Amino acid sequence: MHFQKRKENLLSQQLVRPPCLLDTSTPISTPRTTPNRSVSPRPRHREILSTESRMRRMRATAPKFYAYPHNRVAEEGETVRFQCAVAGHPDPWVTWEKDGRIVTPSARLTISEKEDLRILEIKKVTTSDSGVYKIILENDVGRVEASAKLDVIGHRLVVSRGIRARSLSPRTAPTYSRGLIGASARLGSRARLYCDIRAVPTPFLRWYKDGVPLEESKKYSSSYDGKVAALEIENIKAEDAGLYTCVAKNKNGSAETGAQLEVFKEENFPPEIIEGLPKKLNEVEGNSVVLKVQAIGTQPFDVVWMKDGCILPDCGDFRQVTMSNGVISLYLPDAFSQDSGDYRCEIYNMYGDAFSTCHLTVHGKQATNKIPKMYILS
Repeated sequence: MHFQKRKENLLSQQLVRPPCLLDTSTPISTPRTTPNRSVSPRPRHREILSTESRMRRMRATAPKFYAYPHNRVAEEGETVRFQCAVAGHPDPWVTWEKDGRIVTPSARLTISEKEDLRILEIKKVTTSDSGVYKIILENDVGRVEASAKLDVIGHRLVVSRGIRARSLSPRTAPTYSRGLIGASARLGSRARLYCDIRAVPTPFLRWYKDGVPLEESKKYSSSYDGKVAALEIENIKAEDAGLYTCVAKNKNGSAETGAQLEVFKEENFPPEIIEGLPKKLNEVEGNSVVLKVQAIGTQPFDVVWMKDGCILPDCGDFRQVTMSNGVISLYLPDAFSQDSGDYRCEIYNMYGDAFSTCHLTVHGKQATNKIPKMYILS
């Protein structure tokens, strides 16, 4: 009687234990079999973190520009794009202004976003589109802004003078169909700044850094192939950061464009994934699955694993490991068909973020065990 009562007490204690403390592993002495999913699948307790919990795991950062919009000179009827690369967490709210007034989209004017790019495009520009365009980035942490000027030139009438008319080869002042775009580089690396220039006759080019002319040397080398003007900077140092300007001149006029070059120190570098997740991964039910990425950049990293848009907790079903060498792994020790889906690894530090994605498909054992029969023909 005493033995029966003790057995009932032990059974009662097991029933009230939290689900996360239950030992769901298969005993060594018991042969492993795949459970029948269509009848009674083993319950999987998946903890879904709230949006507030996710925000606490992601480090908030103020908005910043990785590439700035640049001044443009265009002729009537052309399409002009102002674009810049931005960062910040939470994602900054973007506002475009023209001469102090908020820009609203129209049939000719579109505002779009593509990953970290923010783009303002104006089709078939007219002289009334000339002005100063400003982009404002703002989130809960801070606010930054940048401006660029657009000058629209009206069509020039070509005056014919009998057989000496030169309408087939008009002489034009330099214009930039694509100005300089801001860039970033690591210490010790190489940077390249370039822009598109149109002019007849061929313009004379001069490069400046913070208003000081640059001379050809082992560090600075410039080139121009009639369309693209480029400046290459070797062995980047911290003092190479600044505003670079390209000035083009010919006897019909001159134009200039400029952009910022940012230099990242080794200890101040955003995450960069050098080995990402496979795009697609197929596994068999009951096997273990490892999703792994490798990243470089300033540590420590804040890592968030997601499945189908929901944050995964670090638990027995989803073991998360981050190594000091930048290897970040997610272990599923016992995969089930319901583990199939889209996985995403997000990596954050104080200077930026990166991510990698994978679609995992877990096949049932019954489907994989169907081996076609082989027939031997005599």
